[in-house]
Formats: sequence, C-alpha cells, structure tokens
Amino acid sequence: MRVIVSTLLIVLLITVSGFNSNAYGSGQEKKERYLVTFENQGAKDRVHIPQHNVVYDFSSFSVSVVEMNENAANGLANNPHVTAVEKDSLVHAHSQSQEADWGLTRIYGENDWETGFTGTGVKIALLDSGIAEHPDLQIAGGAAFLGGSRTNSEDYTDENGHGTHVAGIVGALNNEIGTVGIAHEADIYGVKVLDKNGSGFLSDVAAGVDWAVEQEMDIINLSLGTSSHSTALEKAVNEAYEAGVLVVASAGNSGNRGGNNDTVMYPAKYESVIGVGATNQDDERPSFSSTGPDLEAAAPGVQILSTYLKGDYARLSGTSMAAPYVAGNLALLKNAYPDADHKEIREMLQNHYTIDLGSTNRYGYGLIQAPHKNKEVEVEVEIEDDEHAEEEFVPSLNVTVDHESPANGKLDVTISTTNQNGEKVQEAAIDLLINAPRGKDQQIEGFTSEEGIYTGTIDLHRNFYGEYLISGRVTHPEFKDNKDVSYSFTLAR
Repeated sequence: MRVIVSTLLIVLLITVSGFNSNAYGSGQEKKERYLVTFENQGAKDRVHIPQHNVVYDFSSFSVSVVEMNENAANGLANNPHVTAVEKDSLVHAHSQSQEADWGLTRIYGENDWETGFTGTGVKIALLDSGIAEHPDLQIAGGAAFLGGSRTNSEDYTDENGHGTHVAGIVGALNNEIGTVGIAHEADIYGVKVLDKNGSGFLSDVAAGVDWAVEQEMDIINLSLGTSSHSTALEKAVNEAYEAGVLVVASAGNSGNRGGNNDTVMYPAKYESVIGVGATNQDDERPSFSSTGPDLEAAAPGVQILSTYLKGDYARLSGTSMAAPYVAGNLALLKNAYPDADHKEIREMLQNHYTIDLGSTNRYGYGLIQAPHKNKEVEVEVEIEDDEHAEEEFVPSLNVTVDHESPANGKLDVTISTTNQNGEKVQEAAIDLLINAPRGKDQQIEGFTSEEGIYTGTIDLHRNFYGEYLISGRVTHPEFKDNKDVSYSFTLAR
C-alpha cells in the first residue's frame, strides 16, 4: 500500500516600499502554492505579503504558505530576509503490502511482552491519513490539515487505512481482542495530513508538526517521506526537536537487495529525526527497507498485524510499520526514565535499548528493545567527591582514511586504526559505504590486519571522474568510542 503526500509551500517576500499588488498574479494567470522559509520571525514580519495570498502561517517556526505566480516566487527567493522558496513536493507513506504479529515479542523478549511500562501519560501525534473509529483503539484527539489549511479539528477520520494501522501498532488496547500496541496506554492523536487517496501537501505535514508542538506532544510519528529536501520541512522538525519533541520517521521503501545505496528519504534523513528501517522475523533487513548513514534504528516491519478500517485488522509491511514501534518504545522509555529529557531518551535508545545487527547503514544502532522494570540500565554513574579517587581510563580508537590513484579500473581505499598511544589496533570491524559518481555505490566490509590496516578496492565506472563520499563506522569491542567515518575526495580529469 503506497500513500502519496504532496505539499506546496511558497511565501512571497516583498518589502512594503516595493510592493506591487499584481505581483502575486491576477486574472487568469496561473497561481500555485509555495512554502516560504524566513530567516526568523523578525524577518518574516518585515516582508509584506497581501493577506489574501497567505494560505497559512505557522506559529512554531518562521514559514508561510503563499499562493502566487512563478514570477512572484522568484522575486521572493531574492529577498534578503527569505531563506528558501519551494513548491510543495510529493511525500509517500511507507507501507509495502498486505501480508503476523511477531513484532512485540521480538522487541520485548520471549514470553515477556508485558514489561511493566505501558506509555501511560505520554502524548503521541501520528501524522498520517487520520485514525478511524475502532473497538481496539482509544483516540485522545486530533486535527486535520488538508489542502494547506486547517480544517475541522474533529475531522481526522481515516478513509485510507494507513493511519489506523500505524495507530494500532502504537496504541491498540490490551483488551483481549485483536492485537495490542507497544504503548497501549499512551495518548494517541490522529493528525490527518493525507487524504483518502493517501495524498497531501508538504505544507500539510508542516502544519501537523506545528500543531503537535502547540499541543505539547511528547512524540511525533511520520510514517511518510519524500526523496526531495525541503527547507521548510527541515525547519519544522528541527524546531519541534528543539522544543523537546522526539520526532520519528520511516526511512522509506526504496532499498535494494544489496543494501548498498543511500536511499533514506526525508524527513528521516534530517539530523533531528530518528530514521527507522525495517526488519523481518529473522532480524534481517527486507530488501525494500531503505539504507544509508542517516538510519538510526531498526524495528519490525514485515507482516505486522494491526487495526484497520471498518473495525477490521490487516497485515502490512513497510518502514511505515517499523517507525510506530520506535515511537511507542520511546513512550516506554519516558515511563522508565521520567526525569530524562528528550535528548537523553534518544541517547538511551541508541546506546542501551538496541541490539547490534551489523551494518549501521542497514540497521542504524540496531533493533530496538523495550525497557523492563526489573532490567533497567544505569545511564548515569555518580562518583563521590574524593580528591584521591582515580578517573577511569577509557581507551580511544583513532581512524584515518586514505586512497590511492586509480589503476586498471580500480581504486584502493586504506583504513588505519591506532589507539591513544599510537599503537596499531587489529581486528577493528570496517563497515563503510562508498557513494560514487553516477550511482556506482559500493560497500566495504572487513577487519584490520595485525598492522592495523584494511584495504578495500573500489571497482570504478568507466567514466569515474567526480566526487566520492565514504561514510560508515569502525568498531572494536575494546573501545567505547567507536568511530563514525566521513571522508571524501574528488577524481579530476
């Protein structure tokens, strides 16, 4: 099942002294909607736009939706107070197909899905196609944003099914019927940004994020995405995160069998967002799940049983199903650590509540795990004030990357590892993705030798000139500070 979301956001920035009322289009001239991103709220106030052209103003971040013609949009783009002017682009819901519920057991552990934490008191906004009435769901509230403007706040009923399925993964009730959600006592809110055809505007998604911040949500789930960067959408999720909201998004269903391309979609690709990939019953990545260095976590996403339209249930697959597992698990972590802020909760998810499955480009930090009341981890260690106390020695891992000149259609990349004393480190695990020109991306995996060196060979495209980006991670069990690698070089003609 594929849901398409589209958003058009443009704001015309014209100073009062230079305002022309016809600049925004008149008569039969074609007008479209744009997202206009301003430097800040002060800059936004200094740009005069006729009110009848403003479709929507966001309150949590300095972006407006403006209807105007192309010439006006180009003029605004040159305004010094404007950061970006963008047409709405399509985003897609990341469900894969109708295909049983094994996800809870995998996250909680065998025969122990009742962890003692239920998500109680945590507010989760599900930005999707809405939520339909269902005997296995209790909806706390919601809103609808379709066509770039706020509609009846009660009209968030799902007519597509995607949003209702996502809602059940998070919050299906523990009532002995159907299925049960990972955070079945959390307060779930249906924020409708996709219509019955699974389509909506980027501005609708941004409006939903804005509403979630205004309503003091704890977590936002976005089981949707787009292949195109949007300055306005990035600003929306960044502002939400800075306001204390955890933002989760599905990575996308654009992966390939080899898992060797950077196919993570937006907004999952943004740093403020937890990008989620899918796993199957064997804890392996299904070929559809997008991969890349921005992937942060993995969760069950194949043959997931959840609530659906008309009080029914359905089995769906996709990273859309994996993301709400992570959103629900974050609610459990907020129950387990009520004094932790959103950034600490995110760090705990990364470092204490995931199982390492291998390649970070395929699984991020790993498969998420639920907190248990009897199995809580110590996330902080208090050291008593003792002037004679010795600081714990923590060894550090140093990594350098270099490349040779191309020869015979190949190019060697060398990774060297040493410790804090400059001594060579052997058996360090190398997992790198090479983004090459013209889409010839490749994976480098292996272990350093006794000399602390690993050399990987890239097969070059016959027209191999251009920029190469190497990203990934080097790890070793004796070192806590495993290294993220980012290295680039250009082969010139």
